[in-house]
Amino acid sequence: MPIPNPRKGEKQDDFMGRCISALKDEDRPNDQKVAMCFSNWRDAHGGKTPEKSKDWHLLEFFSPITESVIVDDDFIIKGTAITETTTINNHKYIAEELERAAPTLIGKPLLVDHRNEVEAIKGRVTNSFFDRSNKSIPFEAKVMDKTIREMINDGRINNVSIVAYAKDLVKDENDGSIIAKGIDIKIISPNKRFRI
Repeated sequence: MPIPNPRKGEKQDDFMGRCISALKDEDRPNDQKVAMCFSNWRDAHGGKTPEKSKDWHLLEFFSPITESVIVDDDFIIKGTAITETTTINNHKYIAEELERAAPTLIGKPLLVDHRNEVEAIKGRVTNSFFDRSNKSIPFEAKVMDKTIREMINDGRINNVSIVAYAKDLVKDENDGSIIAKGIDIKIISPNKRFRI
């Protein structure tokens, strides 16, 4: 089935939900479906996104919230920002680069819809590290906004999206994939756009 294209005037939230629903019968992992839909959205809007200079490459990952707990009156969410993988567009995120990138997530804001505005800040990442056994970057974040807490608790928000930039994309001579180098994780965003 072809990936749907955004309709004129369609909001990103609406498009993502429609696109992922349209791909429900595709024999692909959910994270690939999300990436395919987001790529179509970005392409339809001129690929506009990066706040960094042209020599940086935008990366975006979607990840489920795996746990939410209250610790000393703080509402904490946990999940995995990214795992070593090769995406559908043949971009490779290798363990060595993820290990270097893991500390860059600590202290970053939880921003609603990736809006870089003071009123969009709903919390902050409190911990992030490289898990060697799973070749992944788990994270913990403190959610300070009451509405976002409620939406996570009742399931309206069930994942986060991560925005990162790579300093370089290098072709792997062994398999032709593109390796992201110099990854800097910038933003984590509670995501109510769709349920996968």
